[in-house]
Amino acid sequence: MMSTFFPALLLLGLFLVFEGNAGAISFDIKPVKIFFDADVKAEKLTIKNSGENDLTLQLKIYKWSQDAEGKDLYEETADVILFPRILKMGKGEEKIVRIGTQLAPAAVEGTFRIYIEEIPETRETQEGAAVSFVTRAGVPLFRTPLKADARGKVESLSVKNGNIEAKVRNEGNLHFIIKSVRFRITNPEGKETFSQEAGGWYLLSGASRVYSASIPGNVCKSGNKLDVEVKTSRFVLKSALNLDGSMCGP
Repeated sequence: MMSTFFPALLLLGLFLVFEGNAGAISFDIKPVKIFFDADVKAEKLTIKNSGENDLTLQLKIYKWSQDAEGKDLYEETADVILFPRILKMGKGEEKIVRIGTQLAPAAVEGTFRIYIEEIPETRETQEGAAVSFVTRAGVPLFRTPLKADARGKVESLSVKNGNIEAKVRNEGNLHFIIKSVRFRITNPEGKETFSQEAGGWYLLSGASRVYSASIPGNVCKSGNKLDVEVKTSRFVLKSALNLDGSMCGP
């Protein structure tokens, strides 16, 4: 377990979802991720009011899945218990939320997300307008499968009318995080003529996501080879494609 607090804004860089007005950040959370395995069925989340005002938070737990395009889907669930679900906190106050489950490990990793949301409070601005600020953070929770199997692949790589598409699939039973997807084109002499990188997100078991990029026409037509490198939290995936002018459009 993490031994120090992380401000909500910093946690965004650690893949903890943060939503809301940056000026309204007012609580810290630890840990940033929670894992349950065969031996661990209970954990705790420590939340601290780091703002200048009293704070009321509401916690909800969702089953987390992804559709065929890798879009996140959430459904409220009773598979994981949270207590308490409402926190009233004074300035500087720290409270603990107990988290538990009776779910046994299954063939595929269980994936959940705990959302901590500030119950809106209306504040008056200098201009006299009433404004409600909301801060919302999501902490991922994973139920380790019976037997870990981390696998992924670049399922397809194509170029049509100068547009690159790479489809990345999670073939294993554990999540991984796509840290970056880099496209690279070289000419017949092996010199790099194009490079573009995109950031990623979680890819859950069985899900896939398409990453794309547009190639300038002259670069596409003079290119010889396209490479894609996908760096994940568990491994690196690679694929390559030989280019020809017909892929580049008119």
